[in-house]
Amino acid sequence: MGEKAYKNDPGHAVPEKLQAAILIAGWWRIFFAMIVGIPLTILWKIFGKKKCWFYILAGNRISEIDGTFTDEMPPFNEFAKIYPENAQKSADEIEEKFGISTAITDGNNINTEILGLSKKAPLNKKLAREILLDNPMGQGRELTPLILVRKVS
Repeated sequence: MGEKAYKNDPGHAVPEKLQAAILIAGWWRIFFAMIVGIPLTILWKIFGKKKCWFYILAGNRISEIDGTFTDEMPPFNEFAKIYPENAQKSADEIEEKFGISTAITDGNNINTEILGLSKKAPLNKKLAREILLDNPMGQGRELTPLILVRKVS
């Protein structure tokens, strides 16, 4: 993992990501999520709970927006990346067109979520998430938009 990418984490501190969140959710909702969500998150952490209230209150899948990291390959190091509108449909279309089971994920060094999993995939979303949870794609210049996962005998 690139040192600079890790230092920039968490991605909500990146201005481009915050601007994308404002454009999607509206400034009033982001403002509310900051004012109420940050103190709530701090309180929850004091009691040993892990929950980021900012993302819960902001809604609109804001947590799926990827920020910019200096170690990413150009042009992805210059702008925030918004999540696919219908990841499930896209995964199904890729499987249909190329005959390859497909998972569309939102993965980083903190968490991984399965946004879409094609119909004929030989695993469920829970297992796909477990396989990708340690972020084998990396966080840097690894050309990560595509990863092939296969069963090893």
